[in-house]
Amino acid sequence: RSSDLLNNISRHLLERVVSSIDTDSLSVKSESIYGDTNANNKAKCGACKVAVPTIRFLADLHVPEVDIVGVIQDICILAKIEDELVCRAIVKEFKTEFFSVVLNTELTSEELCGRALGSSCANVSGLNWKISLPNKPKPPVVPHILPSPTAPRLRILQLTDIHVDLNYTEGLSADCGEPLCCRPPNKFLGNGGAGKWGDYRCDLPLATMKSLLDYVKENIDFDFVYWTGDVPPHNVWNQTRYDQLHVMSVVVDLLQKYFPGKLIYPAMGNHESAPVNSFPPPFIKGENSESWLYDSLVRDWSSWL
Repeated sequence: RSSDLLNNISRHLLERVVSSIDTDSLSVKSESIYGDTNANNKAKCGACKVAVPTIRFLADLHVPEVDIVGVIQDICILAKIEDELVCRAIVKEFKTEFFSVVLNTELTSEELCGRALGSSCANVSGLNWKISLPNKPKPPVVPHILPSPTAPRLRILQLTDIHVDLNYTEGLSADCGEPLCCRPPNKFLGNGGAGKWGDYRCDLPLATMKSLLDYVKENIDFDFVYWTGDVPPHNVWNQTRYDQLHVMSVVVDLLQKYFPGKLIYPAMGNHESAPVNSFPPPFIKGENSESWLYDSLVRDWSSWL
């Protein structure tokens, strides 16, 4: 740390984490890339309620950002939210967005953590929005008229949440203790590791994606495609804008190769951005805007739009 003061602050805050979270009952091993355990949610809630006022307090003292990041990383590690590698990486991944929200929102620490992590973390019922609706009667319900059995039909192929991992490696550990495994630098286990065509604990190998498209092309007749997003893998602690655009581009090229001339209706999922779930509104300009993603997708999807 840069000073004795920061050391003392850091030690005090980490003691608060220990007192507010039963860390002995937690494990850094992630159970699934698709959800959290109750214990892990409790750890995140406790860490959030310590981290938010910490950032605000240290920012008021004009402590350098790099030192504040170090304190938050320590909170993540001590709360056993993830292992040290993931904690240090994910704090860096989200720091710009997190600092911006924490330092500019009018929500209290309790309200912010409740909004971010749900009602099990904090009661935020008083923050519900009220929307005024036009004073018009609800239109009458009109029974839906089914089309004639002889009416023309369309067959739609839907591809969604494929989460292709370009770094998936056969033989690597599928049980590495991190949110996503089967990829470097996981341990090589040979026959006991990740299979050639995938593992239910990991994301999709590119070879399996190609095999799927091969099968569809040769065996399924369809008119057009709904491609509804979530293409990148779940390594959300260690993603760059280049990573996201690259995997999107790879899959776009595959769809154009396997389904030439087919109309494809693409849409984004929450995993396309970096950091994940981050879609700043249009009034956010400059380096923090989302134009890097939108502009690239316009180019990649131009043949379908």
